[in-house]
Amino acid sequence: MRVSCGQIEDFLNNLRESDCSVSMKVVFFQKNTRPIGGENQTTKYEISVVATAMVHTVDADYLLECGESCGRDLMTADADSSGSKRAGFLEKLVESFCRERGWKMLPGICSEY
Repeated sequence: MRVSCGQIEDFLNNLRESDCSVSMKVVFFQKNTRPIGGENQTTKYEISVVATAMVHTVDADYLLECGESCGRDLMTADADSSGSKRAGFLEKLVESFCRERGWKMLPGICSEY
C-alpha cells in the first residue's frame, strides 16, 4: 500500500500520529531543482522536495510519500531564492523530527517495499 501527502507537515503528522516504526530507522529526503523555460532560459528554477519512508504499524506496512513544491528561484538581479529557502526549512524540519526519534535522514527516494 502507498500513502501520499501533499505537504511535508502532513507527512510528519502521519509519522507522529500513528504508533509506527520506519524501516531501517531511515526517512529519505530529496531536493529537486528543475529549470523553467527550456535550455536557453536558465534564470528560473522550480524547487521541490520529496520525502519517503517505509512505515510499519501493527495493522499494515506501507510506503509513506510526500512531494511538495517549494516555489521558484530566480537567478536575476533580484536574486529571489524563496524556493530554496522553503526547501531548506523543510529539510531542517524533517532532520529535526528524525533526530528526536533516533532515526536517520538520508538523501534519495524510497520507491518500493
